[in-house]
Amino acid sequence: MKRLYNRQFDPPAPMMSVRFRAPGGRGFATLDAMIDSGADLCGFPEHLATALDLPPVRLAQATGFLGKPLETIVYRVDLEIDGIAFSRVEALALGRSYALIGRNVLCQLIVRLHGPRGQLELRKPRRN
Repeated sequence: MKRLYNRQFDPPAPMMSVRFRAPGGRGFATLDAMIDSGADLCGFPEHLATALDLPPVRLAQATGFLGKPLETIVYRVDLEIDGIAFSRVEALALGRSYALIGRNVLCQLIVRLHGPRGQLELRKPRRN
């Protein structure tokens, strides 16, 4: 799947639509998500934890790009990215309007960022 970078960010950012759901749940939310290879875990806007009744897993220390560590709750969530399902992914609630797809999911995909074209490509690896 190929997507153009979102030009609402400066510089433009690799983003795509992602479906979030509580593990085994029926309700879901579809959000824009930024591909963030610098994030250990995925993240989602805080309001989704309540809206989807996401199960908390543990407390963790999280450090954002400003370097200030905060104690935060880690949740479990099912993700779907362009038809590719990821079950029981650990994710943090964030004070942002968009989600982040971190390395805990990205390491299961082949990710190609073509900066000059402003193009993101994600795909599952082929199984031998």
